[in-house]
Amino acid sequence: MKKIISLLVIISMVLSLGVLAVSADEEAGSATALNYSGDHEPGIWLNRFNEEGVCNAYAYTIFNAAAPFTAIVLPTLYAGRSENNQNSSVRFELFNFTGEKDASLAAEPIFTNEDALEGDTNNYTIDFGKSIPAGQYIFKISQITDNPELESPGPYAVLPAAEDLYSTDIIEYGSLNGSVSFAFSVVYDGSVESSAFFKAIQWKSAQVFKDDKAVQLVQRTGGAHQLTIADYAILTEEIPEGKVLRYFTFKAAPTWNNTNHDSDLDWDVYVWDTDYETTYSGIPIKSGSVVDHTDNQDLILDFGARLTAGRRYLIVVYKANEGNIGFWEGANIKKGYEEKWAFFEDQEETDIYPACEFRLSTYSGPEETPEPVPTPTATPDVTEAPPVTEEPVQPTEKVEDPTEKAEEPTPTPKNSSEESTSKKKSGCGGFVAGGIISVCALAAVVIAKKKH
Repeated sequence: MKKIISLLVIISMVLSLGVLAVSADEEAGSATALNYSGDHEPGIWLNRFNEEGVCNAYAYTIFNAAAPFTAIVLPTLYAGRSENNQNSSVRFELFNFTGEKDASLAAEPIFTNEDALEGDTNNYTIDFGKSIPAGQYIFKISQITDNPELESPGPYAVLPAAEDLYSTDIIEYGSLNGSVSFAFSVVYDGSVESSAFFKAIQWKSAQVFKDDKAVQLVQRTGGAHQLTIADYAILTEEIPEGKVLRYFTFKAAPTWNNTNHDSDLDWDVYVWDTDYETTYSGIPIKSGSVVDHTDNQDLILDFGARLTAGRRYLIVVYKANEGNIGFWEGANIKKGYEEKWAFFEDQEETDIYPACEFRLSTYSGPEETPEPVPTPTATPDVTEAPPVTEEPVQPTEKVEDPTEKAEEPTPTPKNSSEESTSKKKSGCGGFVAGGIISVCALAAVVIAKKKH
């Protein structure tokens, strides 16, 4: 009998420790996987309206989660205020990503929530209310409030700008008007290291190119032309059916022997719409950089599969810093292309041509080019900057200077700290449960002794 009692005591102690161990695992804590520069700045404006004043903009990100997660956090979510007739509502949706963007977004979302925004909010948390399994997902954000007054900026919501920390193989961004990144973080269960949370995205159809031969557009005949702060742009021909414009190359672009590692070039691509001013007022569908260009080497702009058939494109290049960078001049555009291509400097058509070539490729992957970008409405003022800097947020070039301070941020929805609290409560319950088991076992020992 004593052996049986001893065995019961041991079993009860083991069960108690087991319950505590489970609680400890649950209490191991949630962590945040970041893809954020740390600067609270306005990024993607979601208040893009059509001619009827209907808001038709959205942004999304595709990611492959290595562990279950419970929430997504935007470090800042900017929004208008009621007294300015600028408050808006936003819809958040989470979709399973099946390897194709359009098909995934056309399916039923696994999570949907709408929220009426009233002013800026820091650490805005979208709590899914449960643990989402590891896997591939698309997170989409849409403004669903239309513009009641076409002549005014109207309601707005703005996602925070980000400095990309991951390649597009790891985090894919997109929007109605192209590919632009925004800052976000994912709250997960802590079962992986933060740096290993985002895995490579598995696409159903990989990009497949069949490259054709490069076409010389302008032959080098003159001296070097240095790029300045003025925009220099190339207007392409209409891309022929079945092709994409994959590369544009400045041949042997000079840096005047610059060795300071700052001969950098930034570039944006727009869908051509009527004229330069109209086109340039839109939003780029593709952007990129050439960093630390080497003197007299080919300077190649790689567009991937974005520039597809049936459209003309405006490629705008910018001198990125104080380093020297430019191109060798040519006298004439190749015969047969004179009416198809054009060049601009400081937004005016020019006959200063770069020695250059382009390459059209046959592409068999998924469609990437969005519809032509409509002319955006006037961009509203940014409200109060986050308390990190205590300084007003500096608006982008297309945003007017702020004219008033924002009200206090609206309350933040349930966040990861609340989740940690609930897990701590669960841990205490485990401890109590273990204690009850131990007490019962000891009581059994006492009763057995009395009977004995």
